[in-house]
Amino acid sequence: MVTAVGAERRVPVWLGKVIGIRASMSCWLDRMPSTVSWYMASLPPLGGTVTSTDPDMYRYMAQAGWDCLWIEMEHSALTTETVLRGLWTAKDAPATPMIRVPDATEQDILRAFDMGALGIIVPQVETVQKAKDAVYWAKY
Repeated sequence: MVTAVGAERRVPVWLGKVIGIRASMSCWLDRMPSTVSWYMASLPPLGGTVTSTDPDMYRYMAQAGWDCLWIEMEHSALTTETVLRGLWTAKDAPATPMIRVPDATEQDILRAFDMGALGIIVPQVETVQKAKDAVYWAKY
């Protein structure tokens, strides 16, 4: 299932500062300036949601002209292995990879960045402390 998100509303995205760069992220660093430019210009990105476990679906969407792809791990059957496989099939595609983590936990947030996400979407943030924790973990 593929859902378009885009021009009529802003995608709920928090783009964290890259404090430490790991080797697994190096193939996406060339996309960082364009990602930051649409975010800083307050332009709504045109993105798509990936819920399919087929790695080819991610590759097709990543090469279809989207600004970003929102990989949905909260409400789908996607596992760490299937997301990683999808990201690596399209590592040279122009779409910025973002992951909606299953929960606002340190383990889920760090794992998303370790897989190569340049942005994360943190669900179920109901308190200020939970938001602060998510930002702290994202900056590892």
